[in-house]
Amino acid sequence: MTTHEADRNRSRLMVAVGTLAALVLGGVLLFGVYGKALDPDGFTKHMETNGIVVPGLDLDLTFGLPPRFMALFTLFLETLIGALLLFNVRRLWVLIPALLMTALFLSITANEWWKVEHGLIDKLTGCGCFGKVVTRTPKEAFFQDLGLLLFPALLAFLGRPKGPPRVPRRRTLGALGLAAAATVFAWFAPDIDALDDLGTKLAPGVNVADICVGAGEDRLCLGGPGNVVPEIATGRHLVILSRLEEPAMDAAVARLNAYADAWYARDEERQAAGGEPLQAPEPWLLTHVEGDNTSPWAAGDPAKDRPPALFQIRTIPEPLLTILHRRLPRTFLVHDGKVVATWAGIPPLPDIDP
Repeated sequence: MTTHEADRNRSRLMVAVGTLAALVLGGVLLFGVYGKALDPDGFTKHMETNGIVVPGLDLDLTFGLPPRFMALFTLFLETLIGALLLFNVRRLWVLIPALLMTALFLSITANEWWKVEHGLIDKLTGCGCFGKVVTRTPKEAFFQDLGLLLFPALLAFLGRPKGPPRVPRRRTLGALGLAAAATVFAWFAPDIDALDDLGTKLAPGVNVADICVGAGEDRLCLGGPGNVVPEIATGRHLVILSRLEEPAMDAAVARLNAYADAWYARDEERQAAGGEPLQAPEPWLLTHVEGDNTSPWAAGDPAKDRPPALFQIRTIPEPLLTILHRRLPRTFLVHDGKVVATWAGIPPLPDIDP
């Protein structure tokens, strides 16, 4: 093999490696857009509450602009860069912003990891990199993103086209179109209830023992022995997710109480007679309250004309509640630990077994 042929083969290899790296990086960025665009409200809140904080620096990720605008702009930019890379537009005007975006993402996850280690945020907090579709701790996200983002971002420079910074018109217009479409989708996504199952960890067919946050010894899961709400791993349960201050809950307490009162009375009769368990699901409310204090609901609130709650109330960690919903309240039916159905809001309550 001549020197010229060896150089040509080496050049081809570099082009292949650079192209593959660009495809990987573009795919990861677009998957991140998918997860965040399904729940832009959650992404907006994450940007508001998770700035870069180190001694001597407190950087607001919204940069003083409206949080909703910054969330949508970030999705637009991430889609644009991801699509250009996927279309193999490996010019400096694409690769340098991609590398800067990668550096920013790694800085954010590294800082969130630092905040967890210093007790500034809940150790169960997820990174939010892929919305609620994939849950990772900041530490997990940092090390995984070294391979998923940083290495491809660097390798994508290999074998890039030389010459002036040309703009391939069709591929650039296609990427702009995808970015605009993703932004419009994210704008309307919160009002599309059908996206709840896609945008959260809670969907029909999922086992409650597999819905978890945290890692290692700190890992917490929703249902099953030793988990947050072990009771819902067996039997049938109608579980409402809500915050106690939600207006919809004040309005729903009376009918939930009537259902719970009838359910427990009928269940007691069945057990006394040695009959089969009720097919109607037991009612539950899962919420998050600082200090696990649900006593205001147990006692009722005369000022709001709210009677004492007769149904089961359990407080769960905020990071776990977060990955189960886009908007509250949300309800799901679980049978022997497997989610059977989900609803936005509180559905009509089923009939009690005769």
